Amino acid sequence: MVGKKIVLQLISLSVYYIIIFLLLFEIFSYISTQFNLLIFNDTPVYNSTQLRDDNDWRIKDPIIGSWHKPFTKDHHVTRCFDVEYRSNNIGARDDKNYNFETFNNSIILIGDSYAEGIGVNLDKTFSKIIEKKLKKNVINLGVAGSNVKDHYKRFSKFVKNDNFSEIIYFFLPANDYIVEKKINHDNEFKLKNKKKFISLILTLRSKIKEYLAYYTYSYNALRSIDFLILNKDKTMNNYSYKYNDETSIDNTFDFIEKIIQIKNKKKTLILIPIRKDFQHNGEDKSYKNLYWYKQLTVLAEKNNTKVIDLYDFIDLNIQYKYFHNCDLHWSNFGNESVANFFLQSL
Repeated sequence: MVGKKIVLQLISLSVYYIIIFLLLFEIFSYISTQFNLLIFNDTPVYNSTQLRDDNDWRIKDPIIGSWHKPFTKDHHVTRCFDVEYRSNNIGARDDKNYNFETFNNSIILIGDSYAEGIGVNLDKTFSKIIEKKLKKNVINLGVAGSNVKDHYKRFSKFVKNDNFSEIIYFFLPANDYIVEKKINHDNEFKLKNKKKFISLILTLRSKIKEYLAYYTYSYNALRSIDFLILNKDKTMNNYSYKYNDETSIDNTFDFIEKIIQIKNKKKTLILIPIRKDFQHNGEDKSYKNLYWYKQLTVLAEKNNTKVIDLYDFIDLNIQYKYFHNCDLHWSNFGNESVANFFLQSL
């Protein structure tokens, strides 16, 4: 009986100290946030019911894959941005329609969510910034959730006027490779259960992070600690800028070449690193000796295409500023910076 009392007292004492620690940590995080002492200094939202996604305007076309419904508006709200999306007559994210004449002397922008401009208003997207500076129509064929095979299909479907002057191709190594997955059907049931378990864990983790982000200042401190110390992801050894599946790389580059092999057009291939690339690799650029980078360089030279590797331009000391603090995509600062990198290269 005495032993049970001691155990209960120890548990009560532990809970007490944990609560005190969490309270002090929240106070520390609040003060640090107010004085901008952390890497991330966001104010909690406190009301998660205001958040909504951007799925109302997205469709899965049987021919070209992910795309947008024509003449549709949508509202995308997260804890770090609040934007409206609008599609034109062909479903592209733009406030002007694309007719035959629109393509004359235009720039064709090809890519996925970074070209689309997730999380920023239209006038802050890469496409609109360079359109204004160069005084040329930019045909934005970017859409989230697509790969190079989809890019080629969209290009083939929508570009009917060959009088355009330039192609800008956004290539995202973290997402754009074509991966042919081979499944052993004997193990398919186990694989599905494993995926369900992993999905459950990831969902739970996401919900905890979401709650902390909405209601606490402690999330700023935790994210800052993670950014500075804990972000060593071993899975990066075969991911994004460290991808090494040669068959997948060759298949992917075949589709890119179908577009950039077009003659008598100015062509630029922009390589896009994600935040994990910077956090994992730092200043190490040994990826330039890898198969994918060498093959892409050969492909670009063969097809008279300029390559802009954003890893060479982005300032590592402030690389977090280029991205939304609650999302993987470029912020206003990121879109403007990348547009300036491109314009300076002309």
